[in-house]
Amino acid sequence: MEIKIGGVPEHFNTPLHIAKEQGQFLQSGFNVELISCPGGTGEMIEGLKTGRLDMVMALTEGLVASIAKGADEFQICGTYVASPLTWVVSSGSNSPYTNTQNLKGAKIGISRYGSGSHIMAYVLCEELGWLSSDDLFQFTVLNNFTGLRNGVNNGDADAFLWERFTTKPYHDSGEIRSIGQIAAPWCAFLMAARKDLLDSHGDQLNSLLDCITQSCRTFIQNKHQSSIDYVAKMHNQRRDDVEKWFESLAYADDCKHVSRSMLEKCNETLLKANVITQAAKIDDLCYKNVKLI
Repeated sequence: MEIKIGGVPEHFNTPLHIAKEQGQFLQSGFNVELISCPGGTGEMIEGLKTGRLDMVMALTEGLVASIAKGADEFQICGTYVASPLTWVVSSGSNSPYTNTQNLKGAKIGISRYGSGSHIMAYVLCEELGWLSSDDLFQFTVLNNFTGLRNGVNNGDADAFLWERFTTKPYHDSGEIRSIGQIAAPWCAFLMAARKDLLDSHGDQLNSLLDCITQSCRTFIQNKHQSSIDYVAKMHNQRRDDVEKWFESLAYADDCKHVSRSMLEKCNETLLKANVITQAAKIDDLCYKNVKLI
């Protein structure tokens, strides 16, 4: 079975690359094409809608928000990264913005509307108590991580939010400045697939999820033997930074399971942050064969 899987070009998806390189997908009957999506969850959601992608490892809040707003081309089919994602707020190297309290009314760079970089900006507003204000963030679309870094240094944006460890090398080099952070109160990445594929190949996709579960388990088990060095080389990161990333990383024990309480918390937070106007029903969010725990 041929399947196109989309994911961000970040360390979280390393188990998928190793599984493909070592032939684990082929052994399980899947010809997997891994498609890099530097535009993040917004790009992946668009890919599911157009058929460019069959399955994605996308941000929880992006998938929930998109389905809550009416997207019906795909559904959540499992959990990928069970640990929460920490977002760092970054400004330019010579920016006058030195902390998040200064950002009221600022121009925030995002990869695209509906992406995590867009949604988490509202969650940050909620945390800072600004949602009742008429002077919230302005947004400018800068497409990807490179565009966001360039944007805060050339005046296109005042700040942006991105995953902590992906951003850290650019803080260390002085290219951009860290001015705050916020942790999402839910798991980092869920898996979603096109509805037509789920309906026609549901049992086969369950086998694929079992293969991914085992790939992630092996990746963690081999942390000190090979995984840390592999990630450091693949993403050009310092070994000690990768070690710290592993300390906070947890993949799903079983990718076929999804936490009901986690989805409810995400719905609740997105409603409170005015990202959505109506909570998504669990039956709309998840494919019928998903085991809710």
